[in-house]
Amino acid sequence: MRRISLLFLWAVCVIWVSAQKAQNEYRWGMAYLKSGQLADAVKSLDKAAQKGNTDAQVQLGVLYHQGRGVAQDDVEAARLYRQAASQHNAEGAFLLAEMLRMGVGEEKNLSEALSYYIQAAEGGNIKAQQELAGLYYKGTEVPPNRAEAAKWYSRLAERGDSAALFMLGGMSEFGDGIAQDSARAFAYYERAAKAGHAEGQLSLAYCYLKGMGTPSDEAKARVWYEKATSNGLAEAAYHLSKLCSEKKERLRWLVVAADSGFAQAQNDLGTRYAQGDGVAQNYNTAFSWYRKAAEQRLSEAQFNLAVAYEEGAGTVADKAKALEFFSRAAVQGYAPAEYALGRLYATGEAGEQNWQKAATWFELSAKHGVPEAQYNIGLLYYRGVGVRQNLREARSWLELAAKSDSPVRRSAESFLRHNLN
Repeated sequence: MRRISLLFLWAVCVIWVSAQKAQNEYRWGMAYLKSGQLADAVKSLDKAAQKGNTDAQVQLGVLYHQGRGVAQDDVEAARLYRQAASQHNAEGAFLLAEMLRMGVGEEKNLSEALSYYIQAAEGGNIKAQQELAGLYYKGTEVPPNRAEAAKWYSRLAERGDSAALFMLGGMSEFGDGIAQDSARAFAYYERAAKAGHAEGQLSLAYCYLKGMGTPSDEAKARVWYEKATSNGLAEAAYHLSKLCSEKKERLRWLVVAADSGFAQAQNDLGTRYAQGDGVAQNYNTAFSWYRKAAEQRLSEAQFNLAVAYEEGAGTVADKAKALEFFSRAAVQGYAPAEYALGRLYATGEAGEQNWQKAATWFELSAKHGVPEAQYNIGLLYYRGVGVRQNLREARSWLELAAKSDSPVRRSAESFLRHNLN
């Protein structure tokens, strides 16, 4: 029995000595790497890796992946990561997951990648926890699982991860994967905001403005909007412009938001120049701001740009361009653009008269509540132009137009009285 115990102690000592030698080689390798001595770094890391040091295996894998000090070889990098992962090295598991996900050095395998992300995340790897949370939340590469996303965001939040805190705030606000709880949403947003997260600051300002999860406090809302603006969030400057009571201050923040690229601010500033609201009226400047916002696919700006092309305001009149931008806004469901598109197809002003297309766009706009569109589609159903004649549909749409406060109300009332009484 004593002999067996001595043999066991001897074996433990041998393993410990071997591990120490491997650790020393790893330290030398990292020292060489830091000083730029790549050849010596590779030799030391290789010795340590062969002796089973998992940190050395990972670092050597990184060098093979980058082609630093060795010929670039992703297959060898993946082999080393797998070797480290098999010994529960969290960084090795994460890097192997990345390669499996992208199909680099290994055949692409999302299922296996997910298992290694989980291994790495359970081992405390922050990057793996972030990737897992995002994968489960977005659900584009793996089946969506908001509860799992919340689990990993919560792990990250325990470490003070501001992005995770912000996501948990949103999930709590909307009951997305976890129970809806305004007070908890406020608490998460507050922690994210205090950690410097710009979107968290924006959301916290909104909570104070609307009294969501906390008493309403416009002064505090303004403070956090200002912090978010200083953090580079143009949308916050736009909200500040809405809070200001003084006209010059409102305009100042609106310009800040527009100059920073916030589409709605650019559109609103364009409207100010078009109307001469607080600035000298200038259609050219208005057109310029509308175009910038339209380039960001803001439907309202696309509509305003189309109107400018149609009327020749700030640019050369161009009906074809007007049709193009009305179309861009209309396909996004912007009701005034749907009506304008119907009008252009009905009149043929843009070069193509098409009653079927006119009827289609009038009806879509009518369904979105535009009285002028309701009136026009009612007439088309009555006459059977662009659509099959249907007096019931005609009456239905004309009655809606007649109940509106639009200028077409009297025309709709008159038509109903004389033709569908």
